[in-house]
Formats: sequence, C-alpha cells, structure tokens
Amino acid sequence: MTAFRTALNFLFPPLCFHCSAFVKERKLLCKACLEQFTLLSPGERCRVCFAPLENRKSLCGRCPAQALRLAAAFEYEGPVVSLLTAFKEGRQFALARTFAAFITAQLVALNWPIPDLILPLPLPLGSRFFVGYDSNALLAREVGRFLFRPSLSILKTGFSQELFVLRKKRKIADQTLLLIADFMTTQMTFRMAAEALKNSFSGPVFGLSVACRSEEPFPAKECR
Repeated sequence: MTAFRTALNFLFPPLCFHCSAFVKERKLLCKACLEQFTLLSPGERCRVCFAPLENRKSLCGRCPAQALRLAAAFEYEGPVVSLLTAFKEGRQFALARTFAAFITAQLVALNWPIPDLILPLPLPLGSRFFVGYDSNALLAREVGRFLFRPSLSILKTGFSQELFVLRKKRKIADQTLLLIADFMTTQMTFRMAAEALKNSFSGPVFGLSVACRSEEPFPAKECR
C-alpha cells in the first residue's frame, strides 16, 4: 500500500485546489489556504442583511429591524471560491458536510434560534440539470444532521411571475425555518422564497449561505 501511494503521488502529485501548491497528504487545500477559512464576524455586520458596518450600530440604515435576517459563513473570495466550485461543479459531494459544519458554527455565533425545519433554496431553472445534482439540498441535509433537525425540499422554482412556489400546500404552523444556499448573490432570492412560504407558516424565517459577496451593496429596496 505504501509503494502504491508513493507511485500514485509521483504520477498524480496531490495539489492544493486553490493555489496548486504541493500538499504532503491528499487534502483539498494546503495549510496556508486552509488558514484563510475564518468565519465572518456577526458583530461587524448588519444583523438583518449582513452587510459590513462602518460603525458600532447593529443595523446598516437600510434595513427595518423586523426584515428577513440573512447571513453567510464566508466572504466569496480566495480558497472559498475554489472549494465551492469543486463542490458545485466538480462533484466533490463530501464538501457538503464540511460547508455544513461551517454554516452550523456561524448559526451558533449569530445566536439565532435552532430551526425546526431546514429548507434548501431552490436552484435556478436548468442549474440542477447542468450540474447533475442539487447542491443546496445536500447542504440542507447535512446541516440538519448537525442540528438534529429534518430538511425538506418544499419549495420549487416557479414558471410564472413567481420565482418560487410550494411543491404542495402544507401548513408549517409556528415553526422556525432556516433557508440554506451555497452562495448568496442577492438577498432577493431569499426574500422571494420567504414570501412564497408566508401563507403556510407563521413562524420566523432565517437565511444562511456558505458565502456572500460584500463589495456589492444590496439596494435598499431589497431590505424591505
């Protein structure tokens, strides 16, 4: 086995997914890239939309205090992008559990309530067909395992003016819901998903993603 591994490393040297540096063991990232995985600090972000704050206030000034609360574990940059690409396009399914662990850690850091149900944010039309699997559903399932809560795909992409619709009418009562996605490009998708759920539940909804891009501020209308 040792000889086989030596030959394998010679023919196909293990390289870091992000910087292509040689790694001694067959790990996805080298030590330097792995150290860049630091959770975003909730204390430095708007407690509603998670935009960076320039002062010690808890709100960015655009968000009503009762709006849908959103957050992410990481900034969409560096090694995070490389691993997300490997997960979404390279069929590295095992990364779902890794990312779910970071999402769960961020949930605890945010001091959000433990959800009753975990819902994957539906992928855009054609995305699942192109990739071959639902990355958000995998994430939601793994987060559910960490939190000992069920994950349900009760939302689907709509074909009309509605971006999301319920798969079937279902009363969720007063349960707390957590929407999960791999990447938050805009808050609008999360907010439209919450809008589609509002007739079937009366409890709070939260949204968490693996990564977000903070250099593109969200328009104020999206926070309302």
